[in-house]
Amino acid sequence: MPNIGFVHGRYPYGGGEKVTSNIAPYLSALGYKVFVFSSRIAHQQLTEEDKQYITFVDIGKTRLFSRPKVSLADQVNALGIDVLVFIGKSFSATREGIFQKTSCKCVFAHYGITFWQAENKLNELKAKASRDPFSFLCYQGVKIPLFHIGKQIKIAKYKLIYQRYHAFMVLCEAYKQELIEALQLKVNEKIVAIPIGIQPAPISYSMEKKKQLLYVGRMTHTDKRVERLVLVWQQLYQRFPDWEFLFLGEGEELPKLKQMAADLHLERIQFCGKQQTPPYYDQAAISCLSSQIEGFPLVLIEAQQAGVIPVAFACSAGVREILSPNGKCGVLVPPFDLTAYAEALAQLMSDASLRKQMQPQVLEKAAQYNIENIVKQWDALFKKIL
Repeated sequence: MPNIGFVHGRYPYGGGEKVTSNIAPYLSALGYKVFVFSSRIAHQQLTEEDKQYITFVDIGKTRLFSRPKVSLADQVNALGIDVLVFIGKSFSATREGIFQKTSCKCVFAHYGITFWQAENKLNELKAKASRDPFSFLCYQGVKIPLFHIGKQIKIAKYKLIYQRYHAFMVLCEAYKQELIEALQLKVNEKIVAIPIGIQPAPISYSMEKKKQLLYVGRMTHTDKRVERLVLVWQQLYQRFPDWEFLFLGEGEELPKLKQMAADLHLERIQFCGKQQTPPYYDQAAISCLSSQIEGFPLVLIEAQQAGVIPVAFACSAGVREILSPNGKCGVLVPPFDLTAYAEALAQLMSDASLRKQMQPQVLEKAAQYNIENIVKQWDALFKKIL
């Protein structure tokens, strides 16, 4: 029975930890024993299912000038771990001495966007330079060159990871191709694309939907940019008096968003706070995402699974892959055109037959990310490197 360890900075915390939690029961069913290693495990927040399928191991984090009494490498050897999957940036197989002190295989799991800046940040910098003549020299002479330097540093980091680790996992084929091109690989032996899997539908979703728009996610500014949806609704609410917009989630931007809606005198907009999502997916016709940055947003697949038509800015290769073909599995809007977003919604809102026509296709797309299919890909990866 192979022993598989997932290394997290914190547990539970965010999407990466949710992925581990979701796939653990299925890996166990295939004969794997699953461990989670972390320096910050909130044991009181662990679910009963997590405790059933995962063995949690507290470890000390290696610092620049100090070493923990019991290191990750010590635990790996003591527990006979065969494969370690490193999630995020909190730990490094090199810094933790895994390659030197153990014989286990190492996978680097990149759950983010490989070069999102190349798609968004650079265009943003160039746009600012063209709009503001007073800062033109600053952007052209300093900020844009610094951006290119930063990208080269990231490429150098990825090259080291590719050389040292036994596998480099990304979330979709487009990210895989980006890496292959950036690293100038003539033959790719290590980079593999494994999407995030979705659990079976928690309820039997109705395909008869209400005239509702729905946002599900954190209320944060840097990444989610939910205020864009409030401004989009400003363009639509008077044209569609029988529709409403519901917002689910919490975050530091929530009070500002409520005040914004009040200042604009918007009608039929509700901020529902943190809620269980299935009852809302059961009723909503259209799901909206307005993010500046997204890797492979599960919220879009959850909407598809419920027969809800997702609309999002084409801000990353991951978003484009989930909603492609455009107009069939969802609607992609050019980043970050609020007028185009409003018109895309207006087309869907005014055409019930179009929404009905798209439903079977979004359901079929969601089925591609069935978690059992995704775990088979993890199984294939582990068998390959072992």
